[in-house]
Amino acid sequence: MFVDEDLLPLVEPLAPRCPTVEQWIVCSDKGRDGWKSSLPGAVDYEEWIAGHKTEYRWPDLDENAPMGFATPAAPPAIPRA
Repeated sequence: MFVDEDLLPLVEPLAPRCPTVEQWIVCSDKGRDGWKSSLPGAVDYEEWIAGHKTEYRWPDLDENAPMGFATPAAPPAIPRA
């Protein structure tokens, strides 16, 4: 689960109610030393992506290939952005 550093005080009390969350990834412009959290296994976003490839070679896809698209569910009375 990605969480902004500013939201940690709101998210931390909810963590026990989120047993399926495998990893808490904190997004912060201050780096790992700029935030503290009680979230289990919380890791800084920049540390989390370190060591991974920075480029991705997009596959050549046929323009007629099927596609999938997911959107968050919203009640019918609330328009989607």
